[in-house]
Amino acid sequence: MTAASDDLPIPKYTGAADDGPVQDWFYLYELHATAASWSEREMITNFTDYISVVDASGKPADGLLEGTMAFIGAFDECLDTVVWDEHDSSRLIFQGRYCTAQVAPKFTLRDLFHNESQAHKELATYLPKKAMLKNALRIPGNLVMFRVGLCVPSTCSKDDIERMVKYTVKHMDMKAEVTECLQREKNKSLSVIQITVITLLAAFLSLTIIGTVTDITIKERRHPKAPASEKHGRPLEALLCFSAYTNARQLFAPEDKPDSLRVLHGIRFLSMTWIIFGHSYFFIEHVQPFRGLFNGHEMYSDNFFFSGIINFTLAVDSFFFISGLLVVYTNWKELTESNGRLNVIRFLFNKYWRMMPPLLLSLGLLFLMPVLGDGPFWNDIMGTEIKLCEKSWWSNLLLINNFWDSKEMCLVATWYLACNFQFFIISIFILIPLYNWPIVGLTATFLLLLAGSIVSGVITFMADLPPGLIFYPDLDTVSNLVTYVYHKPYNHIGSYCVGVFLGYVIVRHRDIKVKPVIGWCTSFSVGVAVLWAAYRWNAELPSTPVAALYAATHRVAWCVALAWLTFACVAGHGAIPRRCRVEDRRR
Repeated sequence: MTAASDDLPIPKYTGAADDGPVQDWFYLYELHATAASWSEREMITNFTDYISVVDASGKPADGLLEGTMAFIGAFDECLDTVVWDEHDSSRLIFQGRYCTAQVAPKFTLRDLFHNESQAHKELATYLPKKAMLKNALRIPGNLVMFRVGLCVPSTCSKDDIERMVKYTVKHMDMKAEVTECLQREKNKSLSVIQITVITLLAAFLSLTIIGTVTDITIKERRHPKAPASEKHGRPLEALLCFSAYTNARQLFAPEDKPDSLRVLHGIRFLSMTWIIFGHSYFFIEHVQPFRGLFNGHEMYSDNFFFSGIINFTLAVDSFFFISGLLVVYTNWKELTESNGRLNVIRFLFNKYWRMMPPLLLSLGLLFLMPVLGDGPFWNDIMGTEIKLCEKSWWSNLLLINNFWDSKEMCLVATWYLACNFQFFIISIFILIPLYNWPIVGLTATFLLLLAGSIVSGVITFMADLPPGLIFYPDLDTVSNLVTYVYHKPYNHIGSYCVGVFLGYVIVRHRDIKVKPVIGWCTSFSVGVAVLWAAYRWNAELPSTPVAALYAATHRVAWCVALAWLTFACVAGHGAIPRRCRVEDRRR
């Protein structure tokens, strides 16, 4: 199809307001027919194939007033459409080409009024349903965007389609953009990165198979009286590290060491479950495939118990708390044996070496995603992620990626690894003083906690940010919160320091006398207050000073509550399940 000028003889738009979206939709197809040359249309004699192009395009769906934002169409039907010349079977007329158009109003209801009260006053007559008006006002503009899947002949370029869509919607005072156009490729070539990743994965799989077979063979031939931990030499031991048999046994039947803190296993499990739930509901960049977005917003903002799930980022700080606790607890023995000295190089290398394999595997699999699947939303997510990683993958390997803008970060979830490793570096300057000069070490830990809280509060106040990752309709503001506060080490260093304090108490003052009732009441009250303080803020933000105060203190307060729970299980305090109470009695 040849792109035409703005004066191209395009049918006049005759749809009125009461024609509805269906009239606009068929007008778009009239544009298709006009923009195509007569010779192309004349050759489309296979009526079924032609209809499949129209059929595969998205149509207005039910539930528009409840937040149905996507008319995806039939992606595979479109790409599978192939039309040949009936007079020359070797001549391809066109294939189906799937294009994604995003259409949005040039402004939202929130842009028209100073506040919600004014909007309610002005619009109550037209939108009497209070919940609908409330949701319409609070849904952010970048979510009030209709996504339309258009199936067009491959002879149409992306520019052709974008011009036609823009021409159509401009009569409705809307803006539009065609984000991508896809068609079936027969022979996809692999990039150098993809070939490298496949080669490395094949080598790893080969080592796993060889290691597993060797391991089983050795076990079968071992003398019954031979020790289970028999040594075989370094090369063979290295190969046996890849044994799926031994690794699976160790994974599903871990050794219960007498000095392990089993209470942490429970905290890890519950925290990870909470994080999965929270991420499933909270991250809404790609909600367009779903229906009922307005109902979802109402559930987020008005459901008291559901607000606890939305405050899931506290569970992330549970892991920082555990890291701080374990860095003291697991290294205290080495400090004791070395008279307060620490092998810093080995200390950091072991941590880095343990973190890299899963990170490298994640990066490698990401680059394989383009050849592992497709779909109307596939490139939106995977394509964007791959482009970001092509630019900044090295920051992930250096574990400094949490200092990038959240919109420019490769594998956003890996900010946690970067933050954790940065705390591990900081812990060097805490551990040694903590062992040799406890007052100095404890003071330094407290000052770090205080500094992190102050910086988080000040940035929240100065930038007028929400108090935390609550459900807030302005995604740009949430992005700023994530970039300047949530991903940064100063926002979580307090949680880590609480873990350091508890680790020191456990290794040096486990028998400290406390009243369990006071501990449990305080811990429960603080935990509940922190968890549900944000309930009303999902609907209406607090004042800036209150937001700054909550941002500065809530993560530390949560970890203080966790610290008592952990200490009670270790020291055997309080009316909690007996198995937890006695698990770590003085050894």
